[in-house]
Amino acid sequence: MLESAKQMLRAGQSKRSIARDLGITEGALKKKLKMGAGVTKLGRFVSVFTSEEKTQLKEHVIDLDSHFYGLIFKDFRKLSFEFAETNQVSNPFDKDTKMAGKVGLKLKKKKNKLSLRVPTKTSLARIMGFNKPQVDLLFQNLEELMIKHKFPPSRMFNMDESGISTVPNRAPRVVSVKVKKLSEKFHRQKGVIC
Repeated sequence: MLESAKQMLRAGQSKRSIARDLGITEGALKKKLKMGAGVTKLGRFVSVFTSEEKTQLKEHVIDLDSHFYGLIFKDFRKLSFEFAETNQVSNPFDKDTKMAGKVGLKLKKKKNKLSLRVPTKTSLARIMGFNKPQVDLLFQNLEELMIKHKFPPSRMFNMDESGISTVPNRAPRVVSVKVKKLSEKFHRQKGVIC
């Protein structure tokens, strides 16, 4: 596009008419002609990772989050540094702390639809015990006891109400997917059990 603009300019056409023909503003055309090939980078930040590497890093963070191992932001910065070092990507990261910078990763979070979220407080035992085989075994045992002893529903109690919490009071914010909350709401509205 720049070469065709230069040829039109040599042919005697005005910059205004060239800009109109190319579908850009006259100011943008003047800037491109002055700079040469155009703007090579936007702003002062240089992207460290390629789009494929960013996607790999994002998918790894999402995979960890789906297995109930959310990364706090400090761990996310360390992971980015290790990822860059392992893949031999030249980077401006701090070699002493072995962490990526905060600003660049904040921009990356916004672009990749990641955010810092407070996770739902859940104990590790509940996460490990809540799977299909364990739930099936619970209901199978409950059914056998109900048939054997003929308990009325009013005589069933939950005896795990000790008042002692095994869940931490304050969980740190973790890097997670922004759309996760929206998809949970959508499934609840549609009646789908997640």
